[in-house]
Amino acid sequence: MTRFIWLMFIIFLIACSEDATETPEDIVDGPPRTPQMHLHQRDLPDDLWGPDALTDTDGIHIEWEANTEDDLAGYNIYRAIAPSEAYEKIDSVAQNFTFYEDTDVRLEIRYCYRVTAVDEMENESTRSESACYTLIRKLVLTEPANQAILTELPTFRWLGIGETGFYIVRVFIDTGNAEEPFREIWHYETVNFDQFETTYNQDGRATETLIPGQQYRWRVDFEAQQTVGSESNWRFFTIQP
Repeated sequence: MTRFIWLMFIIFLIACSEDATETPEDIVDGPPRTPQMHLHQRDLPDDLWGPDALTDTDGIHIEWEANTEDDLAGYNIYRAIAPSEAYEKIDSVAQNFTFYEDTDVRLEIRYCYRVTAVDEMENESTRSESACYTLIRKLVLTEPANQAILTELPTFRWLGIGETGFYIVRVFIDTGNAEEPFREIWHYETVNFDQFETTYNQDGRATETLIPGQQYRWRVDFEAQQTVGSESNWRFFTIQP
């Protein structure tokens, strides 16, 4: 009888040991944390802080903070047409992406986006807070012509669109740096609806003077409200050496 009790005790210890060495694969992790969306902030110097309009195409750019889970697999993008429609999944991106560009949009429609994080076991986080944007038609730039070679400071001209809002002229320098190919050196905001033009650095707030032989690019943004607007196509110019 004593031997039988000892035998059962040894079997019990072995079973407990096996339970203690359970492999991580047998344990199901919880879902990743909810991604944090970047919401509109006009005062930030980075004009791609989402949501925002895209240049050279009709589209909307959104951003979020990167998740830090070791087993993160990617993110799911959900979209709704405010205010009536429910959110539907429209795409997924890999874990190294923290932005999404939606080009399947129409003008004058308010789109709202939410993002979830997904791990390698397909656990999905709760949805982020929503980020909304309404795209309107782009401004038409008139002067200087694209790829113009100028002998003096450029005067930028464009056609107005007849809506109340801000026109924002932005000038970027070509840095030659792959990580930051263009850097903003001047932006000028105007609400003058009678004269759609401005000369470079007319307010004295440019961070750099224009260098002969250097390539620059410019565009004009329009903001009707904080999350309603557009960005024109790019144009390029150089100052004659």
